[in-house]
Amino acid sequence: MLSSCVVETAHEPKKQYVTIYSDCLEKSDLPLFKYFRKRENIRIRIVHMESDSIIQRLKREGFNTTADIIILKSLYDTQKANRFDLYQPLQSPVINQFINKRYKSPRNTWFGIGINPYVFISKHDTLTSISEFGELLHAKNKHKWSTTLTKARDLVPMLGPILQKKKRRDAVEWYSNFMENESPVKVTYDKNRIPKMHTEVLLTDYVTYSIMSNRNDSSDFHLKMVYSNQKSKGVFFNMVTAGIVRQARNYENAKLLMEYMASDKMNEKLNNRWYTYPISLHDFTHPFAYQNAPFRIFKGSSSKIMVNYPLLDLIVRKKRTVISSNQR
Repeated sequence: MLSSCVVETAHEPKKQYVTIYSDCLEKSDLPLFKYFRKRENIRIRIVHMESDSIIQRLKREGFNTTADIIILKSLYDTQKANRFDLYQPLQSPVINQFINKRYKSPRNTWFGIGINPYVFISKHDTLTSISEFGELLHAKNKHKWSTTLTKARDLVPMLGPILQKKKRRDAVEWYSNFMENESPVKVTYDKNRIPKMHTEVLLTDYVTYSIMSNRNDSSDFHLKMVYSNQKSKGVFFNMVTAGIVRQARNYENAKLLMEYMASDKMNEKLNNRWYTYPISLHDFTHPFAYQNAPFRIFKGSSSKIMVNYPLLDLIVRKKRTVISSNQR
């Protein structure tokens, strides 16, 4: 009878976990976290889905979600997740040490962990040269370039800094001219979804350039790449971000992992996996050669520019709809 009244002491579960929902990490990437698992005795689960599915699933699951961290490869989706209040703030002196305030939310709800610059690719034997976004609209370059950036999640982060200070009418006009100057010969893809060049210049991002360069095709051995806007504001970029889910069950474990991913060595490894650049960028010499490339980067605040994303998204979608209707 006495024993039935005894309250058992709560014990911490023997197995500790942290679950990541991501559109740029897969289960095959778990070895990247081997040292973290050994050091902290925390197992990592990775659930790979497209970004739209991640956002919809988190909205649907609410407090029943098993997700602790969201990692997304585009600021466009980060803005959507932030707008739906899917993150919770994280105060961490460790993360502040590694991540510049330009690359994170003012409320510390999301943090940039990888930089994906927008670049121009041309072939060595071409006469056309484009290195600034304004040159895309020059009459002499009309129909001489194409782009792989056709989806809003790729386009909007690029358009953000370009149209940041323009009024709505001017922004619409700029984007209209951008689309009119693009070559009617669209980019095609091989069986592995790697782009093929059919124009003199290709506007894309560094990740795509890296994938093209690694393709076993002699035509890709002669590609010339330049970072955008080196004569003016510095290279525009998209960004891989991470944040802790509002209803995270394993908050402390998630915080430890966030700090680990921001640390120099792990951040370099993650970005080498994605073909992106470390968030520390030019602060010191990195072990992966490409990560030491000298280029000027745009100094604007990503969070301030994201305020305009809904309007830019609307402009992009409306223009694409009009063009699709005209082509039928």
